[in-house]
Amino acid sequence: FFEREVRPLLVDECVTCHGSDVQENGLRLDDRAALLAGGKRGPAVDPRQPEYSLLIRAVRGRDDELRMPPEEPLAADQIQVLTRWVRMGVPWPAGNNLQTAGIDFDKAAEFWSFRPLTRPQPPSYSQTARERSPVDRFILARLGQAGLTRVSAADKRTLLRRAWFNVIGLPPEPQDIAAFVLDEAPDAFVKVIDRLLASPHYGERWARYWLDVARYGETDAASDVNPYKVMFHYRDWVIHALNADLPFDRFVALQLAGDQLPDVDPVQGRIAVGFLGMLPLLNKPGGDKCPVRRREVRANELDNQIDMVCKSFLALTVTCARCHDHKFDPIPIEDYYALAGVFWSSREVPDLEVAPNMTIRSYQDAEPQDSRVFIRGNIRNQGEVVPRRFLTVLAGRSAPRFTKGSGRIELADAIIGAPLTWRVIANRLWQHHFGRGIVDTPSNFGRLGSRPTHPQLLEWLASVLRERGSFKALHREVLGSATWQLSSTHDGDNADHVANVSRDPGNRYLWRMHRRRLDIEALRDAILFVTGELTPVIGGPSMDPRVDTHRRTLYTEVSRFVTRGDYVVMDFLSTFDFPNPRISAAQRMESTVPQQQLFLLNSDFIAERSKRLSQRLRNRTTAADTAGRVRIAWQWLYARPVDDDELRLALAFLNEPTNERESLPAEARLMQALLASNEFLYID
Repeated sequence: FFEREVRPLLVDECVTCHGSDVQENGLRLDDRAALLAGGKRGPAVDPRQPEYSLLIRAVRGRDDELRMPPEEPLAADQIQVLTRWVRMGVPWPAGNNLQTAGIDFDKAAEFWSFRPLTRPQPPSYSQTARERSPVDRFILARLGQAGLTRVSAADKRTLLRRAWFNVIGLPPEPQDIAAFVLDEAPDAFVKVIDRLLASPHYGERWARYWLDVARYGETDAASDVNPYKVMFHYRDWVIHALNADLPFDRFVALQLAGDQLPDVDPVQGRIAVGFLGMLPLLNKPGGDKCPVRRREVRANELDNQIDMVCKSFLALTVTCARCHDHKFDPIPIEDYYALAGVFWSSREVPDLEVAPNMTIRSYQDAEPQDSRVFIRGNIRNQGEVVPRRFLTVLAGRSAPRFTKGSGRIELADAIIGAPLTWRVIANRLWQHHFGRGIVDTPSNFGRLGSRPTHPQLLEWLASVLRERGSFKALHREVLGSATWQLSSTHDGDNADHVANVSRDPGNRYLWRMHRRRLDIEALRDAILFVTGELTPVIGGPSMDPRVDTHRRTLYTEVSRFVTRGDYVVMDFLSTFDFPNPRISAAQRMESTVPQQQLFLLNSDFIAERSKRLSQRLRNRTTAADTAGRVRIAWQWLYARPVDDDELRLALAFLNEPTNERESLPAEARLMQALLASNEFLYID
């Protein structure tokens, strides 16, 4: 509120007479402390009584001696902004003064995320079997600096279950577990990883992470009357691109300018650029008859695109410079409108026929045009024209102008050439392997973002990705490390582990593996997998889960609209923290609320799956072999044998007298309890 509403108002209307150079009546309004201290008449504001504050009385102009500004009074909405601000307690970002002296780009370029990319040498450590990976050597060096000792490795069953869910989002089969446990070869786990990365389900699992960032959705934000029925082509493109290990530079270029590149299959290129055409439109069906209002809506939509592109690839909040220079990062307002010109020069194509019986949502060039600066973000108050180009802090003061059509090809080249881009994507990959990025603000590498816990490791990962271009190669580096293979538990009787908990309770330096809850996709898919109902078909139109319950959750319809009549498809997903598809989601929240457990205990979906699982077990055993069914259930759900106490308790439960009020048979109720357990819901 302060940055968007209050600061521009104070700068435009107040600080000329009440700033650092001039202080009429001894009053300064460019600094919070000075504002509270006031001038010759006393404090300018009183948050306890905003109506009686001198500032509010002055701008209302009811007192001739206090009327401000003296020549032309503020508009009613401006007065409301100041009144609301005072009533809020005069919030003002710490250390911020309204006076700006311009951006020192040479100094700004020294910030860690803007520096040239280097490839540091991994620290030297003894070359034991657990320390051969460069990843481990960086981690061990940081642990040593922090006085931490890592825990032992996870057991083979835990490790295999972790790997399957991490790479393909599904649980391992009992035969896969048995084979891995018995395989004593040094490369046993390497073979597992190679097999999983070669699976078509790898692309399904990892595509969802990118779709979160790309704010994938199949309706606009104003209505679901005309859903984007063809948007699934873009989702499928991401799946196939990851399965094919498309080099990252091509992954970027195709999504920004796939329709323009000469060496690309034209259909696939147009599908890929659907990344830009997936805009959550803000205008209601029928549009607005006022041309200025239509242009305002278009400007807001372009703001959404700039935000999504810059957060996704650069982890920068460039849209904070829409109304004024960015207050924390070296991004002047001119840089924002330089990028805006690229998108003013492009347009969405909602129904583009690219092949017989194949229509897609895409993006293409329009008439090239540079944008004017909208003063304070107001389209009705325009300043100078800014040529299309890249961000100054990344491209230099002499950044070349974009002259090829809209400039999207040049924008893609500039993003690919920026060292920041490679740090961002390497960090995103690490984040989904460990549950937290080396930078734990994955879409903010600016000054308000976090600093890397392992800066040298991030540099090494980013440089490896840039040199090899392969996501799968980087996966192998991470998954093959002893760090990723650590146990998630620690021994409370071990003095070193107790010290670890005291020194690093959040496990920021990775002395153990994080224990993680399954996201909604992996949870629902795993349930269908163990019941034998999951359909393995890759790609295709999205499903309505009321009709088709057997496909992977990735293929569920994703609505951006708030309500859909008597049934909200998104409710099922959002109960388990599915992100808002209107905005780019860098990471998902992980809530623990009653609705989640109530769903697992009371929903028709879980009840039906429990019956199917019970029936599948009966098909594998004789009717009398109750213990055999329990043993198989433990292997399917938990990837381990049932222990004696668990077997005894399960059999005792199944032998209890039947309660006529129960809607499920005893074995189905046992399966429901197992599906709702923490051991099934969490990955150790």
